[in-house]
Amino acid sequence: QQQQQQQPAKKQQQTPQQHQPTQQQHQPTPQALHSDATWQGRCLSILKELQNHEHGWVFAEPVDPVQLGIPDYFQVIRSPMDFATAKSMLDNSGDSTNASRINSPVMFEEQVVLVFENAMQYNPATHDVHVMAKEMKELFLTKWK
Repeated sequence: QQQQQQQPAKKQQQTPQQHQPTQQQHQPTPQALHSDATWQGRCLSILKELQNHEHGWVFAEPVDPVQLGIPDYFQVIRSPMDFATAKSMLDNSGDSTNASRINSPVMFEEQVVLVFENAMQYNPATHDVHVMAKEMKELFLTKWK
């Protein structure tokens, strides 16, 4: 009889534990926020691939019109974008108080495409930068799909 009394007690102890979800199971860790399991992680991974591409250096930092001798750049290109700025905006994705942020995968795609569209708009089709931008845009869109 003692064994029968102990068995129901075990069942009673197991039942509440099985049905009590912990809050920690639903809260991503800071590492998970930038893992490939999240859209931000996927974006960072693709951006890193683009940065490491042989042409990535061309689009790595904001265009410096003075250094490059292209004083009309900001008259032609109204919304400049580069990989470093896109990464910074992606890093700010969780900060709703920061207006300069990428807050969705669609916005990430728009900003990365803008990097290449700007380069193709400013440079003639025969220019090396235009050709590299076209190649990189195609690469990005292939990886993005």
